[in-house]
Amino acid sequence: MASHEEAKRTEGALLTARVLKRLGKASLDTLGQRISCQKAAYFAKRLGIIPDYQYNLYIHGPYSPGLADDLYALRKDFQQLSPVSFANEELEEKFLRLERWIAGLSPRQLELLATYDWLDRSGQRAGEMLKSLKHASEDEVRWCEGKLQGFIA
Repeated sequence: MASHEEAKRTEGALLTARVLKRLGKASLDTLGQRISCQKAAYFAKRLGIIPDYQYNLYIHGPYSPGLADDLYALRKDFQQLSPVSFANEELEEKFLRLERWIAGLSPRQLELLATYDWLDRSGQRAGEMLKSLKHASEDEVRWCEGKLQGFIA
């Protein structure tokens, strides 16, 4: 019999997969798709849409081993999962805000945004660190600053 904690984690993993499916980010086939999936989940977590996965800074920016484990465990079920639909109006608004915000962003752009945000929240000099870690240009740093400004209140 599954413990309460395991059941809660499975429920959170299913919600996360359904959110990613609705965002069009529920594929793990290529590196770019995995990066987009991780970063979309990172920002969904930041907005309080999905459970609080723990992230560390990794090669392609913030990375959650727990999220990766959960998504790989559910991978075979992605096709059968229905995209999330929120009855809660506040969650639906947050979701729509995220959906609009990430629309059309490349894996590189998502990686830069998530890395900048993670560094900034960690109290580090995000712009300088982004240039160093991600070889970001000054234009990319300014773009991240502008794109993130006001996104997460």
